[in-house]
Amino acid sequence: MFKKLKIWREERGIQNTVGNIELNIYEELLELMGLPKDLIRDLKLDFEKNILPFAYEMPITDKIDALDDLRVFSVNAIEAYGYDAEKTMDETIKEISSRAGAYNETTQKWEKFKTDEAKALWYKADYSKCKRL
Repeated sequence: MFKKLKIWREERGIQNTVGNIELNIYEELLELMGLPKDLIRDLKLDFEKNILPFAYEMPITDKIDALDDLRVFSVNAIEAYGYDAEKTMDETIKEISSRAGAYNETTQKWEKFKTDEAKALWYKADYSKCKRL
């Protein structure tokens, strides 16, 4: 998993880019809740305007601790749902690797190209083959 993600970052030239990690994680949490895209957009704007300005600098080790906690929660949940977390990550990496795009300095995020030509090359992760028996 880690080697594949490293290659993915290197191919996109984002190996040393953190971006707006708090906003990106917040967006993924909103998606996890199944909220509609327009509501997610509005909540992200609210978060950016009303929450992020109150964030403070903290030691990098505290940030790593929080990020690793998120990874532990994620893997535990995937496994509890009856899926093999390594296999689901392989599928996710195949999906994100199939997308052409570029890093957007404004959003501080890798953004996939959404042209018809780009979409024709997208792979959709097949998590059904990741179900544990």
